[in-house]
Amino acid sequence: MTVVLDTNTLVQMFGRASPFAPLKRALLEGRLVLAISTPILVEYEEVVCRCTGRERW
Repeated sequence: MTVVLDTNTLVQMFGRASPFAPLKRALLEGRLVLAISTPILVEYEEVVCRCTGRERW
């Protein structure tokens, strides 16, 4: 199945006690395919940079 992840979901699925851990596991196991366009990637970058800093991105 191909999915598009909301930016907040993407960021939150990397937390230690994330309720989105099953999503992360499904992506890593190849059960889900992540669909990404340039505008979505730019939004991901903006949010991650805001949360963690540009150097970590």
